[in-house]
Amino acid sequence: GNSAAARGARRLSKAFARLCLQDPIDSWLKRPFLSAGTVLVGPRTRLRFVLALCTAGNTALPLSRCLTMRLVFGCPVLKGFVAVEGGGLVTLGEAPYFGDSTVEAFAVGQELPGIQVELLPLEIPLKEPLSILQSSATGIQHGTMRIHRKISDIDARVGFVCGRRGRELFVFGRLFSLEASRKGPALC
Repeated sequence: GNSAAARGARRLSKAFARLCLQDPIDSWLKRPFLSAGTVLVGPRTRLRFVLALCTAGNTALPLSRCLTMRLVFGCPVLKGFVAVEGGGLVTLGEAPYFGDSTVEAFAVGQELPGIQVELLPLEIPLKEPLSILQSSATGIQHGTMRIHRKISDIDARVGFVCGRRGRELFVFGRLFSLEASRKGPALC
């Protein structure tokens, strides 16, 4: 629940998990996965990172899956958002491994250098303020995305329901799916 003891236990487990991702505990914990990683990528391959490319329809990558890939492959998992309308790869950042809410699975990193992402207001009538997976409670602002690529002078407004918290961007789905929903907001 939300009792002080439960919040304390969650904080303690997160602190312990973060500690486990640092040496020497990290290398000790990876030992059982070394043979699996060797089978998957070959004995002579040393990965520097695993890249998960996301599009509007599949940005959600569960935190547990990111943590499993981090342990199995022994390297950071990077997540990037690809928008064809915006000229390709738009964001990049390390995938979250821990979090209090499901909304963290939709995090796609920060803008790449030379790319500016502007969050525009949603232009659809809503009966109540939009909060996808209670993301408003975590301080995420919602809107649609406008991408400006400075090098190629691409300026595109893309129909995604997005969010921003600080510099971190979130992509929840296509805007037309929200507009087409008859019984309330729904995204695909």
